[in-house]
Amino acid sequence: MNPAGSDRPIGWGSANDAITLLSEAESNEIESATVRKFPRSSRGEIVWEEVNAALILERGQVDRESLTAAIASHANVSGRLVIFWDSRVVPTVSIDKALAIGHLAEILDSFPEFKVLAVEDATLFECTFDDELTVCRIIGS
Repeated sequence: MNPAGSDRPIGWGSANDAITLLSEAESNEIESATVRKFPRSSRGEIVWEEVNAALILERGQVDRESLTAAIASHANVSGRLVIFWDSRVVPTVSIDKALAIGHLAEILDSFPEFKVLAVEDATLFECTFDDELTVCRIIGS
């Protein structure tokens, strides 16, 4: 049952559901319009040294609490987050921000390297295996 109390399974409904699994095509479209705008290393991480420093809002080491605080402080409470894991095995999801912020510990435990797009805020969060978080604005998304 999904968190909203519906009998429909999570991910098999409209964009208004708490969690929606994105198809590969949807994931690629969103990633192309946002994440792929930045220079990337062979490992797929964004090369932040080559990004305009004015776009970077925050950068540093994180733990679960500081990751939650960073997302909460740089993204409005309402709206959607799109979570991209740096693995094709784990599907991209669109998730209600309030729900995601309440479950970031579980998200971190599932796969420690990921990118989060705060859709309405045009803000990208990249968390690496080294527990480094970078938060930046996306222009023209």
